[in-house]
Amino acid sequence: MTNDILTEILDESVLPDLYKNSLKNSLDRIEKSLPEDINIPKERWLAIGHHMSEVINRAIKKEQLPSIKSDTADQIESLYIEKSKKILDGFTDLKNINTASETLLLAIHLQCAANGY
Repeated sequence: MTNDILTEILDESVLPDLYKNSLKNSLDRIEKSLPEDINIPKERWLAIGHHMSEVINRAIKKEQLPSIKSDTADQIESLYIEKSKKILDGFTDLKNINTASETLLLAIHLQCAANGY
């Protein structure tokens, strides 16, 4: 991910300054979890970045997403669900962030990115 993309995400996010570093760190964890030989489109990075910004905002506000239907989870490779859990576990400054719905939505982003979408 380029610094330009990170800057764009941070400029557009509505995160308190205290959590902007958490967002950057989560994007670094995401980048490290994906295969090195793929070219992730800018639009995917922006989608991931804005999604993670909202994940952080929900955690700050102690909000949770509703449950996602199990048939959606059945379409995601378990590898990406595990990677998603590890990435969300990296938020040591935020509690209750690694819910089933948050994990699944991040896993969808990871799988799409790994497949070049």
